[in-house]
Amino acid sequence: MAVQEALSEGRHSLHWTGHELDAPRLREAHRQLRSPTREAAHREAFRTLLHSGRTAAVGIALDHFTMPDGLSRFGLDGERYTADVLRLARHLLGLPPGDDGAVHASALEVLAEPADAPLIADTLLGTPALTSAVHAAGRMTAAACPLMADHPARRRCGPAKRRPARGRRRGRGAGAGGVIR
Repeated sequence: MAVQEALSEGRHSLHWTGHELDAPRLREAHRQLRSPTREAAHREAFRTLLHSGRTAAVGIALDHFTMPDGLSRFGLDGERYTADVLRLARHLLGLPPGDDGAVHASALEVLAEPADAPLIADTLLGTPALTSAVHAAGRMTAAACPLMADHPARRRCGPAKRRPARGRRRGRGAGAGGVIR
């Protein structure tokens, strides 16, 4: 990685780019996640967003968990957060998708376990107004999930696109200001 790239501000998120976090503590955590002042600040920022209870903040944390350079850019190993990330992603799929579907898109990016097949299918089949981002995330998730091969949700959404190979996946609403319940 080039020095300039490493020092530049990281991406906002995958699905929450138009959303601003509503609390100063969360905005600072997001700034530290994108451009940390020290290694410990990066870890603390991720945990703050992930466990904030605020839908957009959790969604942004899930996006950083799945982005190729989201956590590893500054040496953070995401494996230790996998259980919490999966639990929160499953919970987010139970929330309304919001106007832009970011809630479900962020959650679907994380899930690819065979046990999640029914939840993924219910989300894809039960939410008719899903955005293209949610459908794309759902199709990729379905492709990665062997139990989804013959499920009606996969047929309804069209052919699945393959996730790009990234080695072992680490990342494996309410509105923007909504509280996760």
